Amino acid sequence: MEQLRQDELFYIALMLDIDELVSLCNSSKYYNRILCQNDKFWKFKVYRDYPESLINLFISQNEGIITYKN
Repeated sequence: MEQLRQDELFYIALMLDIDELVSLCNSSKYYNRILCQNDKFWKFKVYRDYPESLINLFISQNEGIITYKN
């Protein structure tokens, strides 16, 4: 899979559950750097897997802290 372009790897990784993703990232420094240390990937993964939980999510632009609004 290290032959895949980054967008292809993202597409495949988005279909994995968290345990599978952790195993993949632990299997290779390359996957760890490209996926597990990539904030853009994780934001998209959370948005894709848990869209209902983001309805009340507020991200403070000043602090970079995630809090939930009720």
